[in-house]
Amino acid sequence: MTKFQVFNFTSKNCITFLDIKFYKENIFSRLYDYNYIQKLRDDLLSAKSNQNPYVLIQILRSHSFRNIAGILNPELYNRCYFGTKKLIIETQNIIISSYKHIKELTNEELSLQEKVEFFSESRHAFGRTALCLSGGAIMGLYHFGVIKTLYEENLFPRVVTGSSAGSLVASLLCSRNYEEIPKVCY
Repeated sequence: MTKFQVFNFTSKNCITFLDIKFYKENIFSRLYDYNYIQKLRDDLLSAKSNQNPYVLIQILRSHSFRNIAGILNPELYNRCYFGTKKLIIETQNIIISSYKHIKELTNEELSLQEKVEFFSESRHAFGRTALCLSGGAIMGLYHFGVIKTLYEENLFPRVVTGSSAGSLVASLLCSRNYEEIPKVCY
């Protein structure tokens, strides 16, 4: 098990001990629009069950942006060691499964050209994730742990930048190919 997997396991088990379960189960919060997220979840489930890919695509197209209804508000993620409100996690998982469902449709159900157009639009709407490593002299050593964990979890972004100590670590990383990243971190 990687250190991240141990942290993940431990964090999920802390929920029962720290009474975070009520926070996660309770959909209400001033920090995000829970009515909007609840409706989106229900619409996606309905579209998937009706097996109409065009309705599902229309729903995903009209809701393809990262901070939909404020779900990326950092305060939503401060109460828990892992994750946030169950409604948010559930809706995100339904969105992911909807994208997978569209990918797996046959050409008779949805043409290859329509799939390519849809996924190209979605990629453009969501953008790309980047990693910006901060400065802070000796704190720059922590960047190696972050990089190692992202690599081990296969989450390493294609775009990496940094400032001060972070720029040194970023330049060290970016001068290597993907397979050499673990060598930099050890």
